[in-house]
Amino acid sequence: MKITIKHIAKIEGHGGLEADLENGDIKSAKIKTHEGARLIEAILVGRSYEEAPLITARICGVCPVVHNLCSLKALENALGITLSPQNIILREVMELGQTIQSHALHAYFMALGDYFGLKHAFDLGKRFPEATVNALKIRDFGNRLIATLGGRSIHPLRTKVGGFTKLPTQAEIKKILQDIPRVINQARSLVEVYRKVKFPEFNRPTEFYALTDSHKYTFYQGDQIVSSQGLKIPVGKFEHDVTEIQRPYEMSKRAFWKTKSYFVGALARLHLNEKNLNPKAKSILKYLPPRPIYNNFYNIYAQLIEIMHSLEEVQKLLKPLSRRELTQPAKAYKLKAGQGVGAVEAPRGTLYHYYEIDKNGIIRQCNIITPTVQMLANLEADLKIFLKGKTNDSASHASIKKLIRAYDPCMTCATH
Repeated sequence: MKITIKHIAKIEGHGGLEADLENGDIKSAKIKTHEGARLIEAILVGRSYEEAPLITARICGVCPVVHNLCSLKALENALGITLSPQNIILREVMELGQTIQSHALHAYFMALGDYFGLKHAFDLGKRFPEATVNALKIRDFGNRLIATLGGRSIHPLRTKVGGFTKLPTQAEIKKILQDIPRVINQARSLVEVYRKVKFPEFNRPTEFYALTDSHKYTFYQGDQIVSSQGLKIPVGKFEHDVTEIQRPYEMSKRAFWKTKSYFVGALARLHLNEKNLNPKAKSILKYLPPRPIYNNFYNIYAQLIEIMHSLEEVQKLLKPLSRRELTQPAKAYKLKAGQGVGAVEAPRGTLYHYYEIDKNGIIRQCNIITPTVQMLANLEADLKIFLKGKTNDSASHASIKKLIRAYDPCMTCATH
């Protein structure tokens, strides 16, 4: 028997599923990407290094900031540039704004309807009118954070190698700080809605991977990749043991750590960085099962925890900057040949950019490993267990789509 889902709605980009079952055994389960490859890495080779952050931001309209910042980190590492503490904070805040808006979109508008039999956002608005308005306002706040620092909310313009072209004003920072308590209360309303959700029972042990920083629940900083089974490896060396494969007729790759699939994203970060959560985020951990959680449906709830943590973190980071005028938007540097790797935590998991540039600043090599490329093999391994007992009917299709959407895949990034 074949199970075929030609289109999975409410994920970023276009994808489907093809599975083969024989006498109840799952022979294969493949996520099919229906996006055309843009060949971004090949486009960048031969271009100036200054173009990379602008071009890679166009990989995705949902998370352009993380590609922009990850590209900048890699180039700055190649050129030996260390940002000022002030500009590191501003980059972190941009990253947090990206996390807030993306998680609010996915956890509320993409995934929530699955658990109440609702197909459309309009139905959510009727069932949960207050929470729907709050989810929109949370997204708006995340986008305003990005626009305040990056010049606009999609495809930022103010970031550059070495820092920024323009810094936010004191009035803009104070307005953000003034709004945060209200947005924190709005985030609580989404948590309350999800407390009514009963996730499907599922259990398949997996290994979690994430960027870490010993002092914080990190999205932007950190120089080590850590796994739940004890792996610790510098960011610059991680891709040496990552195997990327591309199956015939597939537009997206699959990434394995050596030969193993692994999980990246909110639930992975939660397992590896939980002790560094901010207080309000920690207070809603009580609604989770004991860790480790090998039911990846809980990735959605982990996103809600990260929204709360990110709002608290923005408040903590910007308060000291609100007391003084910001200066020195960018650091001067000399152009030279070099190689650099950058890693950040995108909403969907760890993102890597690698560049080799020559003495004239021309890109000679480029590699981008996106979170969805890393998560797809793990999702397919989950599906091989989850599909047992399923049939090619609408009820089974709905159940399968729930699991796929819980991962929050971005097919656009996967086919970069």
